[in-house]
Parts: sequence; structure tokens; C-alpha cells
Amino acid sequence: MQRPSAIWLYKSNTNSFQDLTQNINNNSNFDFISTSSDEIFIGSENRFTGFYSDLVTGGGYSGISYSYLSRGSAWKGLQLVDNYLFDKSKYQRWNLPKEIDWGRVGFSSAFPHANANPPDINERYWVKISASQVTSSAIVSKFRIFSYASYTTPDKVANFLQIKVKFDGTTKPTDLAVEDLIRRGEDLIDYRTKKSWRTNFITEETDPMLVDYNRYGVYLRHRNFIKIYSIQLWTGSAWQTLVEGKNSDFFVNYDLGMIYFTRMFTLPVVYGIAGRYYQYNMGEFKNSIKVDYIYGRDPEVDPEFYIVEDITTKLASRDILQHHDYSMLVSSGSDRVSLESKVRLLTEETDQKIDSLAGISLY
Repeated sequence: MQRPSAIWLYKSNTNSFQDLTQNINNNSNFDFISTSSDEIFIGSENRFTGFYSDLVTGGGYSGISYSYLSRGSAWKGLQLVDNYLFDKSKYQRWNLPKEIDWGRVGFSSAFPHANANPPDINERYWVKISASQVTSSAIVSKFRIFSYASYTTPDKVANFLQIKVKFDGTTKPTDLAVEDLIRRGEDLIDYRTKKSWRTNFITEETDPMLVDYNRYGVYLRHRNFIKIYSIQLWTGSAWQTLVEGKNSDFFVNYDLGMIYFTRMFTLPVVYGIAGRYYQYNMGEFKNSIKVDYIYGRDPEVDPEFYIVEDITTKLASRDILQHHDYSMLVSSGSDRVSLESKVRLLTEETDQKIDSLAGISLY
């Protein structure tokens, strides 16, 4: 998860933009959409597939719309994975638009609103949020986006390779193709280290995380979780939603990756209160806790992330060097290391660093 390079609120009553980017950088509160004619614009130099927000106060919205700005300067609806209404702290995801359609565009005093000067005219990938009806405005305390390529950027790959030009839509490979290479490198690192430095999702609806109930508390499969959104307990006939708080049902220790229950729940089969010696109901409460949460390590504070960034940059660079069509971008000469040797050395170095990273555990 990263901070967007721009988040602007368009106020229709003044026909002007309010720049909220500094609020994001400082993690300071800001008001979300307050009327149905207001709009939020989220911009980033690289493609992103969603965001998450922490709210001080949930809003009352209906008809929330998410759209992206196409290369033709038209707003098109995103294919949503979630249906986030800014009524509570949570996240919104969407499927990545087609490469030929979503591109970097700059705003101007004529677009997207006439006679409204934007805070800057830099070209970015843009997403717009609007609502058809507002009954109360949400107050946001923290906002982050989910970049498609999280561990490094095409510009950092270009700098490492010392190529003649930066990657863009005209180079071979394009900047979007380099993002795909970065994404593959991220998958490899996560698979081999059994760790992740990007935001991952366990949701109740599609991929529930079921764990055994323990009266003292439970560890989740992924202990470096970022946020617990809900915990539900199976009662034998329905899922009961638990309330967070030391004077309620549970509380969370994010440093230890542990969920503690503050009161005892009597589950018949687990503790033999009923049905212990009968053939039916056996194991009914084995996986009796369902958790909705996101997990991953925060790249802004995790001490291992610079190692991860270095590995991912070199993995993407190695893949570029392995393709002859791409080698024309790389400086070469009789006094330089051959491409074959560069590939071999990068492979050896990244393999060693991934193995070392897999052996590091910080709590």
C-alpha cells in the first residue's frame, strides 16, 4: 500500500479543487464528499487496483460511483470487486482496466471542470468517486492505495539498468510491461519467503479464514495483519458477529499478531458440555471462528522493505536483459560486462538475497 501522489476534492459550490494530498501525507483528518455534486479525484503515477481508508466517522451515502479516466479523457466505470460505501473503515478493489484504455492524463482549467484550476497539471492515472445522495459526510483519518506493482517502479528499474530513456508507452518494453515483470517478481518473493509487503485480503464472502476457537485467543494464519474488520463465531446454527473492545468480546494485539477473547464462549463439542459422546455434531465447532481482515507488511516502516525493493528491481532488470528485443536499451561496449554475465550474476544475487530474506523473522 502506498500514498497517492494526489487526492483532490472538487467542491461544486465554489467550482474549485481542495488539495487533500498533504492530509494524506500527514495522516490528518479530512472531510469526504459532503454533497451529491462534490467529487473526489485520486491520482497516481502508476496504476493502482484499489484503496483502503480508516474513518473517524462513517458517512451516509447511496449511489457511490467509481470511474477511471481513459486515454480519451472520458470517465468510464470500474469493474468493482467490492461495494464500499464509506460507512465504516474498510477497502475498495477493482479489476485493472485494459492497458490500451487507462493512461496518464493531466488536468487543466478546462478539464474535468471548466474554469476550475487544478492544484497541478501533472499526468497521472485518475480515479473519480462520486455519490448520488449524501445524508452525512465521512471523516477520513488514513488513506492508502493498492498499487498494481508495489515493491518497485519502472523508473527505478530504468535507473538500475542505466538505460538511455525511461520506460513509457513508446519504449520496448513499455512501462506497463515492466510493471507486469515487477508483479511477477513480487509473486516470486512472496512465494519463496512466505512473507508479503503488499496488502492481501481475507474476506468473509469469498475466502473466509476459519480458525479454531481457543478460550484464551487465536493466532491467524497470517500474523502480520494490518486491520481486523470483523470476527464471527459459529454458534451451531448461525454466525454471531463479535464486538471489539476489552469490555466486549475481543481485542487485538497487532504487534504479536494475536486476537484475545475477553469472555468465554461455551461451544458444546469443544468443551463437552453437550453432545460429546454422540455420533452426530462431532467436529461441528472445529473451525468456529471466521475473520475478515487484510494483512501484509507496511513498506514505509518495515526494515526489510529496502531489501525487497532491491531484489524486485533486479529481478525485473534480469528479465529485461534476457529478451534480445530489450537489450538495445542497455548501454554496452567492449569494456562492459556481457549481457549473459549480467543475467547470471543477477540471478545468483537475487537467489541469495531471497533465501536470506526467508530466514529473517522480526516481531
